[in-house]
Amino acid sequence: MKNYKDLIKKLTPMNRVHIGEETRKAYKLLNKFYPKSKYLRFSSYEKYNYWEIPPEWKVDYARLTDEDGQVIVDYKRDGFLSLFSYSPSFHGKVRLHELNEHLFSNPLLPDAYPFYFRNMYNFRNPVWGFSIPYNKRKNLKKCEYSVEIKTSFKKSELEMLEDTVHGKLKDSILMVGHFDHPAQCADGLMGCIAAHEIIKRLRQKEKTKLTYRALSTIEIIGSVFYSKFVKKKKIKEGLVTALSGIKGPLVFAKSLNENSYIDRVFLHLLSYIKKSKIVGFRDAIGNDEIAFDVHGVNVKCSSLMRWPYKYYHSDLDNFDKFNESSFENYIDIIMKAIHMIENNYIIKLNINGLPKLASKELNLYISPGSMSGMSQESNELEKKINKIYTNNNKKNNDLKKLNKLMVLLPGLADGKNTILDVSERCSLPFELVEIYINLWTEKKLLKKIWKNPLASK
Repeated sequence: MKNYKDLIKKLTPMNRVHIGEETRKAYKLLNKFYPKSKYLRFSSYEKYNYWEIPPEWKVDYARLTDEDGQVIVDYKRDGFLSLFSYSPSFHGKVRLHELNEHLFSNPLLPDAYPFYFRNMYNFRNPVWGFSIPYNKRKNLKKCEYSVEIKTSFKKSELEMLEDTVHGKLKDSILMVGHFDHPAQCADGLMGCIAAHEIIKRLRQKEKTKLTYRALSTIEIIGSVFYSKFVKKKKIKEGLVTALSGIKGPLVFAKSLNENSYIDRVFLHLLSYIKKSKIVGFRDAIGNDEIAFDVHGVNVKCSSLMRWPYKYYHSDLDNFDKFNESSFENYIDIIMKAIHMIENNYIIKLNINGLPKLASKELNLYISPGSMSGMSQESNELEKKINKIYTNNNKKNNDLKKLNKLMVLLPGLADGKNTILDVSERCSLPFELVEIYINLWTEKKLLKKIWKNPLASK
């Protein structure tokens, strides 16, 4: 496979249930593509906080036929979602009213096979059943149906992959996605690949200050078992990466108490992105944040996704929905967030008093845009800033705001405020304020001091 797009295309149609032969194969492909990722394994029936690792599930065949011999559902013909995941075996004849208790359809997606997942979390008492398109189901005739399902369960191992870029500090930020969901692309899988790509790209840069981790695991249960290690791994905050590569608006769901450092960073970033929305904890769709942002684990966990998604939890969530531009934009936003975390320095003025910024030696003066009712043209410094900072939304870097930045900076550079503090005060993007502050640093007017934002207070 040449690139991540080939990887996503290869992994999408695979039967990635909690534990199964194709799930193992999928993890091997993921590990081969990201060879620095490491396996974590847990044995079937291992228990933790009343959760239990499921056994491996195998399907030999599954068919539903009517009294005339017409095949209504065939697992091999209709795909992995046509049978309830972790369905037990069942052979027998049932009337339509009884059969309906074992059918699952979604009227909002009348031609889709919806994803029935509940058995995987209740494997001790699973129910047999078929997922079936609503348009097919509504035309079923009142007759006797033949059900033939042969499946088996055996003790095995639940797998997950962790990919880590080690920073100067051991304090970690975790990006987590769920790798399961049979034959589905956006939900889970795209988020996993986005997180691994971010780790891969961070490795190509200079050594980071903090440590960053990507985890591809089984939804909820995998994260619950992984959470046993968060203290040892010094994981302080987390971000669920989900539904990354589809067309649609960005939605950021804040951590449980809405007070994480990641919350603050993304609230600032997304305030400059038009098609974005901020919601509360699990107020869009719920993912693995609930396994981390909980008493005793205490990892503040937010999530970033594209939502709503019409084809959610159905076989229509296929590779055709993958949009590379959206995927790269999603990665770029998280990379910008990491840049902010890594570069949000405390700033302190090296002199006492107000510097003459218009002096020949400094040349850091920014005009207010107008003075005494007269318009002011951009000087060379302003043109330089605007050339470095490319932003389609020009109102973010107008002269009035840049002038306010210049005016406030001598007072705010008191050894207490950070670049983000200044950005918020001036209503300017972090990266633009950083450019101007770096110019002050080059003139030795400022010194920058980085303190670990994740350090325990």
